[in-house]
Amino acid sequence: MRKKMYFEQPCRLTKRSQPDASDGTWSHFGLPLGNGRMGAMLGGEVFQEVIQFNEETLFNGGPLADQMYQHGNASNRGEDLQEIQALLLAGENEKAAMLCQQQLVGLEAGYGAYQNLGELVIGYQFAETEVSGYRRELDLDQAIHRASFCVGQNQVRRQSFISEPDQLFVHHFSSQTAIDLLIAFQSEHPYRLDQTEQGWQVKGYLQDNQLQFAFELTLLFDQGTLEVSGEMLKLKECSEVTLLVGIVTNYAPDFPKYRQSLPNQRLIEQITKGRQHRFTMLKQRHLVDYQALFNRVDLQLVAQEQDLPVNQIITNGGLPLAELLYHYGRYLLIASSRIGGLPSNLQGVWNETNNPPWGSDYHLNVNLQMNYWGASGANLVETVEPLVAYVEHLRKPGRLTAAAYHGIVSDAENPENGFVAHTQTTPFGFTGPGWDFEWGWSPAAIPWILENLYDVYLFTLDSIYLQKIYPMLKEATRFFEQALVYQANDGNYYSAPAYSPEHGPITLGNVYEHSLIQQLILNTIAAANILACDQENVPKWQALTKQIRVEEVGADGQVKEWFEETTIGSVEKYQDNHRHVSHLLGLYPMHRIQKTTELATAAKMSLEHRGLGTTGWSMIHRGLMWARLGEGAMVEQIIELFLTQCLNQNLFATHPPFQIDANLGYVALVQEALVQSQIGYLEIFPALPPSWKDGQIKGIRCRGNLKVDLKWEASQLIEIIVTTEKAQKIQLVLPNQMKQTTVLTQGKNDISYLIT
Repeated sequence: MRKKMYFEQPCRLTKRSQPDASDGTWSHFGLPLGNGRMGAMLGGEVFQEVIQFNEETLFNGGPLADQMYQHGNASNRGEDLQEIQALLLAGENEKAAMLCQQQLVGLEAGYGAYQNLGELVIGYQFAETEVSGYRRELDLDQAIHRASFCVGQNQVRRQSFISEPDQLFVHHFSSQTAIDLLIAFQSEHPYRLDQTEQGWQVKGYLQDNQLQFAFELTLLFDQGTLEVSGEMLKLKECSEVTLLVGIVTNYAPDFPKYRQSLPNQRLIEQITKGRQHRFTMLKQRHLVDYQALFNRVDLQLVAQEQDLPVNQIITNGGLPLAELLYHYGRYLLIASSRIGGLPSNLQGVWNETNNPPWGSDYHLNVNLQMNYWGASGANLVETVEPLVAYVEHLRKPGRLTAAAYHGIVSDAENPENGFVAHTQTTPFGFTGPGWDFEWGWSPAAIPWILENLYDVYLFTLDSIYLQKIYPMLKEATRFFEQALVYQANDGNYYSAPAYSPEHGPITLGNVYEHSLIQQLILNTIAAANILACDQENVPKWQALTKQIRVEEVGADGQVKEWFEETTIGSVEKYQDNHRHVSHLLGLYPMHRIQKTTELATAAKMSLEHRGLGTTGWSMIHRGLMWARLGEGAMVEQIIELFLTQCLNQNLFATHPPFQIDANLGYVALVQEALVQSQIGYLEIFPALPPSWKDGQIKGIRCRGNLKVDLKWEASQLIEIIVTTEKAQKIQLVLPNQMKQTTVLTQGKNDISYLIT
């Protein structure tokens, strides 16, 4: 079971000549560490290690970035929206589209981007220069970066990790021969550096919004002498040292200021506690915390595997790479999303520049959703908590957007009257549409992200969790009760104007928006019934769902993307092979389209026409849809294409450029190929790739609060173990050739199974 990524050469993460420049080294060869809140990228250099740091809340933009920061909203566009809706109802789409680009756009001012905090530079002054036996690795089983090598006859070892329980970056260096170390900090942001007892503290800020940060380093050593020269630390004649780094900012997820006092005392306490624990105890505490999550699930596709460097694994491809990438995805999710913090952004928690692609923000038109598609199945439901909190914190600014563009006002009498957000969001409550309608307008973004949150309930059956997310479901439903427009001709309600990401015409409704809106209302109804609340609203919500047009079959036998569509390509601005397949969300991530229906046949036709995908995340999304259709051969083809075309040498997936969504989405794809549970029963091997002939997976979670272990040989299921916490009846669906399967149970359950 491959859970280590190793290289035979170091990576030079040197300071860039320009703060926003990148030569690709960082995203291709650096190895990431993280504890959800802090991120670090290491290259394992021999004579000078550059460790690049991030902190998840270090965003510029937002309040104080612009004195008129309005969360991206232009003012009083409700009448403009009504005019556009009237034009669409009258069939004057071209005129409506022109006004959309003029009137239904937002403000770029204050948008901002995720920032690179800075780099820690450690110079190792070895007496010799001949290096041998070099190896650096990222141990996924322990979340530890290691580098080991000889300089002459001197054996050198380094270990680094970021502890979640202690909130510290820990770097341990040991050498057979005492040497001198030079340590410096560098950042593109203004800062002041002050000496402490055994290190220094850096206090800095972002220039546009004055967000403050503090970065403190302390050294633990028993041998050697510490000298301070300006902003340089020099540790002389040292053979073993531990560096502890803590980081805090004064960001707070509190609308509208998003600030708190800089928690410097908390940082001091973290450093002080870390000094008391020392390296061995810090490492043990880190392992207990991390492995309690990572070890819940295990996948094995290769019985015996050679110890090969990553570049060779990538070259060889196949099962070893497929298995390793699954574990890497789980590692990255744990490293970038932990309780109490922000969710994983477009790049997880890692970023080398101050002007990253798309701001390294939170995109709600597939990317943030994909980050969490695999979380529940991988038994990492705790990692979803930051996403729940993030969506909750969009509600207050989202009400401003609802008022500015839709005239839907929340006031003292009706404080939760509806909220909305669009394609791009930030930790500062940026909920307005983007500054270009065709990529920025997407009111269905909230229903889509709420589909993620509701699906977590289906996995856990946790009523306390459902009570937590229900107010979001209800308020979003309340928004669309008022935002949809009625067309008397057919007696239906429409989302208008509607735009299918990110191509085609602007229309009166489309399948993308309507399927999400209808599903939101259905989920709200289901939640209200489970929680026995709002029963007076359920009948009107049920009636509304029946007056929303959703998936339809077109003249070519395809799922239509626009209601005006007849044959494929019959609408203006349609782009063949477009990376988005938003009209098929009913297939995945929703489970509106079941594989034995006419719509499933139409979805298959649409997927075949659209192709295998143009970017990393696009391939993964298509793979998930093919898995729902039960097409294991297509899943394998897409995985092979993804493995050969979309991975950097450090296994970061590319859009291009690097985005974390495909890495995390791949976890979901593996799980969907092995077991599905979206329509009331467990289906085993619904889309098993043909080359995955032998293997096992343990600890995978399924809807209904089930845990499943599978073992198979020669593509035959040998054993399945289903574990439950509460008494329930479970139906298994097994392929016809697997009649000899042994079915074992743990817990209180009653299992029956079908051979199909």
